[in-house]
Amino acid sequence: MTANPLRQERLDAYRRTVSDVVRALRLFTPGYVLVIALHVLFISLEQGRDIVRQTMETPVRLGLLAVATLFLAMVVWYTARLTAFAHFEAVRDHRFIRRTVPRLLGFSCFSAVLVAFLRTGSDLEVGASNSEVLGLILAEIGFFFLLHALSERLEKKVGGNTRRMLRILIALHVVLWLMVIGMCLEGATGTTSRRWPVVMIIVMQTAFTLLMNVRGKWVRALNPKDAANTDPGRKASLFDRFFPRQLELPLRDQEEVLPYATERKYYVVFNVISAVVLALMIFVWAWPGAARVIGPFAVVWFSAGLLMGAFNFKARLSQVLGVPLGLLFIGWVLVIGLCWDHHKVYTRPTAAGVAERSTFRQHLIAWLDANVPADTDQRAPVPMIFVLADGGASRSGYWAARVLERLDREDRTFRDRLFCLSGASGGAVGIASYYQWAAHHPPGTGLKAGGFPDAQPLGQDMLSATLANMLGPDLLNLFLPVFRDRARALEMALELADTSFAVPVRQLFAPERAARRPVLCLNTTRLDDGQPGVVASVRTAEFTSRIDVLDLMADPEDMPLSTAMVLSSRFPYVSPAGYLRIGEKKHYFVDGGYFDNSGAGIVQEMLLYLKALAMEPGWKERIAQVRPVVLHLSNTEPARKEDHTGVHPLANDAAAPLLTVLGTYGAQTNINDQRLQRYLCEAFDELAVYMDINLYQEASQEEYSMSWSVSRLMADRMDKKAVHHPVADTFLRSLSAAEPWSWRLKPGERPSPGCALR
Repeated sequence: MTANPLRQERLDAYRRTVSDVVRALRLFTPGYVLVIALHVLFISLEQGRDIVRQTMETPVRLGLLAVATLFLAMVVWYTARLTAFAHFEAVRDHRFIRRTVPRLLGFSCFSAVLVAFLRTGSDLEVGASNSEVLGLILAEIGFFFLLHALSERLEKKVGGNTRRMLRILIALHVVLWLMVIGMCLEGATGTTSRRWPVVMIIVMQTAFTLLMNVRGKWVRALNPKDAANTDPGRKASLFDRFFPRQLELPLRDQEEVLPYATERKYYVVFNVISAVVLALMIFVWAWPGAARVIGPFAVVWFSAGLLMGAFNFKARLSQVLGVPLGLLFIGWVLVIGLCWDHHKVYTRPTAAGVAERSTFRQHLIAWLDANVPADTDQRAPVPMIFVLADGGASRSGYWAARVLERLDREDRTFRDRLFCLSGASGGAVGIASYYQWAAHHPPGTGLKAGGFPDAQPLGQDMLSATLANMLGPDLLNLFLPVFRDRARALEMALELADTSFAVPVRQLFAPERAARRPVLCLNTTRLDDGQPGVVASVRTAEFTSRIDVLDLMADPEDMPLSTAMVLSSRFPYVSPAGYLRIGEKKHYFVDGGYFDNSGAGIVQEMLLYLKALAMEPGWKERIAQVRPVVLHLSNTEPARKEDHTGVHPLANDAAAPLLTVLGTYGAQTNINDQRLQRYLCEAFDELAVYMDINLYQEASQEEYSMSWSVSRLMADRMDKKAVHHPVADTFLRSLSAAEPWSWRLKPGERPSPGCALR
């Protein structure tokens, strides 16, 4: 059967048109990726929503967000525009695409901020639903085309009146900067209302879009001399290679390409502005305190703008030189990675005269001597308190530290009865913070109802410096590994929050300083074989086979407490695996939560050792007077009914192993916790106590995000929960002998006498 020639011709023409359109749209892929990523950051991630709350709580941050949004929109729009000119053949026949897509991408940067404000509720709850956010995005697209039509009407109304053109252009620029000032003033009021910030962002978006649309024809009319400046004999400069004079020729009669001299001025201004922002970010990279002033929202926006500019510069340079620089860069990164690794754990020489840590037995004897003297016949068992702190970045760290401070204040015997602090990830950061806090505060000075005596260091912003480093120097480290990595930036941010975190751990754990303090266990995991490790204030070899990191390190080497805290908290992608060089080998360590997210495993091994000691002569009577009390500081929402909705076949084929590993992350911790609970029942029976002080206590719509920064709203809410938590109240009454000890296993469960698992 013979095909219809006319139909075939139409079909071929249709295919060519679709192919050309796809080719034209593909030019702007980096812009699409960036804009989508910015929207997803706030639609899907709870961390993004708390970042919005932090920004709205600080006037400088809110104002800088407005500046950063302007910068990002300018970079996204202008670099997409230059990309269209540089690859003119791909867009020659698609005037609508080459004019509209760059402008829509710049417009969308403001839309991402609006989505962020809409998605963030006024309280610790999600604001708009996903369907409402989708509605906003569609409305924003419609608003963009409405502004486009308004611009055309404005151009017709103004006509050739250059005075009115100039006045309107000046007015639009003034409006932009008045909105920046307005954002600063709005932040200064301390309000968390989203109304006025949303209004001001919409006004900025409107002014910016109108400028993009009317700029072409009006600037041409306002600069008639530039159109006459066409000296073909002028010597070509380096600039001319990147912005060749030929770019204006195919479109000299259309408004999106200005006279060459005018385009050159705009290009210079664009690069000057980018250089100023780059200088600002270099200052931020060098001094973590500056990042805290700017805040994580503006840091991400400024960094995204610089990265977008750098990416497009690389693409243009590849085109000019005729060299695939992208492939060369990838090859260079692979070669550099074989020779250098910049993710080395920060260490320093051990100070002279620092004594070796005590053994676990020595520390146990010291605790028993202080709490269960051998020459007394004490009938009531003495509580021996073991604290477990779950991971969860600043959320878990802040929660653990605040609960411990409250217990320390309300019962002066708590500190004496406390035997061990064990945690992983953010929980390790929290217990280490309390460990240092207790060294500088006498009992009775912690968190109290009705007021907070001192600021908790973990309530400060450690995320901004980490993000700034991750999106700047740490990317450059892939090409030239001479800068500190983002894990070290996080450590420095911790030290900035509390200078006591900079103390070397060997000095901190020396017997003369650690004898009357609890055993501190910061759990980590070795990347190579999944073996659990620990940075501990005592030597651990006699009761566990876990890697004792300080024993593994060479004797002259030491690390600050901040480094030990982060060694337990290296969870991708914010803080990568770090290595310790031992001889010729590198030992990489990651987040302790990979193996045990609560620190329960090492506590169970301590209890096993304690039970074994009870079999030795002279120990049985003293250990019989000890009541093990496990205090679990958890921060995850109680599990709702399981929802097994199935797995997409593609995800099953491509990512089943990864999904399984992610699923076992929480299950592994639950198994460790349950194993500890059952051992307490079997080994200590009615003496054992297990209490869970959970942040949520019961299922709630409130969200407490996991990141290295905490909004004031979130911190205040956790403070109030720590002060009024019913399980903490029960614990304190039992500790003061006001009521019998009872096993409290799960949030919301009624206390039961003895072991709840029997």
